[in-house]
Amino acid sequence: MAGIGFELKKLFSQKGIILNVRANLYASIVVAGPMILGAILLFGLRYIAILAGSSNHDQDVFIVTITYSILFPLLLTSLVS
Repeated sequence: MAGIGFELKKLFSQKGIILNVRANLYASIVVAGPMILGAILLFGLRYIAILAGSSNHDQDVFIVTITYSILFPLLLTSLVS
């Protein structure tokens, strides 16, 4: 992650409106990219569960289990750091 920060710092040090817009676009992608990929993962898992013929309750339990299995390690590691 430090390499991304250094590259963004280089982009933000350049002068010009178009270069500033480009730097902000790259920063937005770096910040929002993992969240968008996580949403796509959950939608894809729901779609696969629908194709498998599972009930709505089973789909919800599966999605909640996946979400919490990602959420709790993030919370625990943020407490440590």
